[in-house]
Amino acid sequence: MPSTFVRFFAVAGLTLFVSTAAQASLIVNGGFDAGLSGWTVDPASTTGVTWDSGTAHVGRPGPDGVAIFEQSFDIVAGTNSLFVGFDYQWQINRPSTPDFFLAELLYESTSGTEIETLVFEDSSSVAFNTTFDFSGIVQLAGLNAGPNNGTIRFTLTEDNSGAGSRIQLDNVAVNAVPLPATLLLVIVGLAGMTVRRKRFAAGK
Repeated sequence: MPSTFVRFFAVAGLTLFVSTAAQASLIVNGGFDAGLSGWTVDPASTTGVTWDSGTAHVGRPGPDGVAIFEQSFDIVAGTNSLFVGFDYQWQINRPSTPDFFLAELLYESTSGTEIETLVFEDSSSVAFNTTFDFSGIVQLAGLNAGPNNGTIRFTLTEDNSGAGSRIQLDNVAVNAVPLPATLLLVIVGLAGMTVRRKRFAAGK
């Protein structure tokens, strides 16, 4: 009974460690509770980004143009991969000529700026007013350490006058994925704790 009890808490401790690491988002105000604070609307944007009830609206139905919305952040040296997640929704009307939504993760490497495409889709075949949950792991090859060496960027290109769409964003998160070596140390430490508990329970 004691060994089973200890194994349970060893697993629970490892789960808690992974869960805690996943919650440490590199993004500021990813839930847009503080308006658009921490985010930047690129000067090249012509249709803009607005805030509404804890979400960001990228683009503006009606005029042609582009909306570029982004945030830069620091990726710690030695990070091998990032977890990226966000919720998005196509809203308003499906235009006769497709609009295009692009989500990207950019990071600085020893070879220059690397660009990873997360989502690229047009309005012709997606479901409108339906929330999609994107999540994925991005591998970082040759990360170059330094301030603002990572950026997440959302772009909506609208090609319709008097009609069109917008993208609603929420729950944007970018998290450093724990290194396998770090997880191994945690597992070894928990295993050692299990052995010590067994010996203590046996009176040794």
